[in-house]
Amino acid sequence: MNKTASVIKLLAALICASGIFFTACKKEEIQGPKGDPGTNGIGGNATIVSTNTFIVNTSSWVADTSAECLKVTISFPSLTQTVVDKGGVKVYRQTGTVWSELPITTTDLFTQFGFDVGNLYLNYINIEGGLPGTPPPTERYRMVIVSEAQKNSNPFSNNGAQIENVRAIVK
Repeated sequence: MNKTASVIKLLAALICASGIFFTACKKEEIQGPKGDPGTNGIGGNATIVSTNTFIVNTSSWVADTSAECLKVTISFPSLTQTVVDKGGVKVYRQTGTVWSELPITTTDLFTQFGFDVGNLYLNYINIEGGLPGTPPPTERYRMVIVSEAQKNSNPFSNNGAQIENVRAIVK
């Protein structure tokens, strides 16, 4: 009986200590003086261009038996060599009111994209192999192009000394 009472007292003390520990210490936030506003930043180093939405009809999909997929090729002059070499592309598909980024998997069917100069390719693939039984429904898509806006001729000019120090350490 005496041992049980000691255990109960110990548990009660631990519970009280835990309660004090988790609630007693609150950080008081002291606001410092407001500083001067900073200068406006310069533009970033990327240009982002979003196409208007475009519709791909069910009848637009063509079988590519060598790749075992259904394919659509869409001409986009905005896909330049610079975008291919130094930029990037994102493609979104609208289903109902929801936009989803490609690639998208629906059951055993996979929709992905690729691009080269002047062309966007949409591929519809059966992940179990073979051509998909039917083409996807008519849906709305959007392409976003991210390309380089400007490139510094010497990107390390602001911290050249640090770069030289790193080179000296590596040697």
